Amino acid sequence: MILLDTSVLVRYLRTADPKILAVLSAPGVAVSVVTRAEILHGAKNEPDFRRLDKMLDGFSQVGAAPEAWTDLARNLYELRLNGVMVPFPDALIATLAIRESMELWTLDNHFQLIQGVLPSLKLFRPPP
Repeated sequence: MILLDTSVLVRYLRTADPKILAVLSAPGVAVSVVTRAEILHGAKNEPDFRRLDKMLDGFSQVGAAPEAWTDLARNLYELRLNGVMVPFPDALIATLAIRESMELWTLDNHFQLIQGVLPSLKLFRPPP
């Protein structure tokens, strides 16, 4: 399964890149509650909010179980000990990908830094 980072969906929404669409259309693609909130937060108006909400409903959803918050705290602690500071939402997305044993597809360099400290984070490499 592939967990989509917000950066991938934003790129698709801006460019309609057919290579991204090919992966988005495949089975086993999900978004986290964080990505859902970030995408909807960027809506231009109410009709756009509804359009984006409907589009996001087409993906499996990955939420944060109560135990995920302790995992997140541990991951943030490990990152800080190693001098890696990343945005809180990115740390949560990475934690969810690790917990769900999913590959994370991102265009954001923060996740390579996270992976350097948390090697259990698997990053998806799209086909060329």
